[in-house]
Amino acid sequence: HNNFFKNQKEFFLLSDEYIRHGFDGIKSVFEKIKDFSEENHIIAKRKEILLEILEHYKNKHFISVVYMLPMQIEGIFHDICVEIGVKESALDISSLNEKLRKIQENFKYFIYFEYYSFIFPITRNKVAHGELIEDNLEHTAIMLILDLLPVCQFAVSEDIKINKVIKLMKNIEKNGKEDELLEFIQYLDICIPKFYKISSLRENILKKYSEDKFWDYINEKIMEEDINNLEKENLIKYIGILKKNKIAYDKCELLFYNKSKDRKSVV
Repeated sequence: HNNFFKNQKEFFLLSDEYIRHGFDGIKSVFEKIKDFSEENHIIAKRKEILLEILEHYKNKHFISVVYMLPMQIEGIFHDICVEIGVKESALDISSLNEKLRKIQENFKYFIYFEYYSFIFPITRNKVAHGELIEDNLEHTAIMLILDLLPVCQFAVSEDIKINKVIKLMKNIEKNGKEDELLEFIQYLDICIPKFYKISSLRENILKKYSEDKFWDYINEKIMEEDINNLEKENLIKYIGILKKNKIAYDKCELLFYNKSKDRKSVV
């Protein structure tokens, strides 16, 4: 929108204000990136260099920002690809565009595809090929910091399975809801990064599967009048996963035994 800001100057002044200080009730970009680097394993990997780049920006060393940040943004896309199961060996020879395509294939709503495929690479390619950036360095640095933010937001979003699982585990710890316990069964084999230091939380969650409260919920759900076949099948599938993992094994056995008895009595 050409008239969204009265002029370019106002846009860059406001953007700089947002990056450094934020607005009423809206955190600064500095704060947001710092928070992400402390809360999420993907961003934490690059914490040191990202915070150093922000420090350069803070001190108006825009040339450092411009020459350091594009490769870090691409690096975060690389790390997201690893999270969704793309092999490192395939990524080493992938262009930025190919990495973005792999991400787009995996996520329905990757709304940034066009921007990072066609606009962002203009600066990125100049930096990667050692060309001199002849644009206004402060303006380029502002745009790059604004480019970094959505990439970080995407990296910490629940679109990425591991982030969803971590949130689910924390919800179970807080609320202990049976439907969340049931949902977690499908993620039992997911490897939780050490960064989160929640192996004891996982142990506590696994104990909950042996509690009567959980099995009362399962038996009630199976007996529900309006449960459809698919829901019932999923429920049985989840209990099968518990049994296979030898979690609450006897209770799983009992449920399958009762179910087969019911089936025989119907016949």
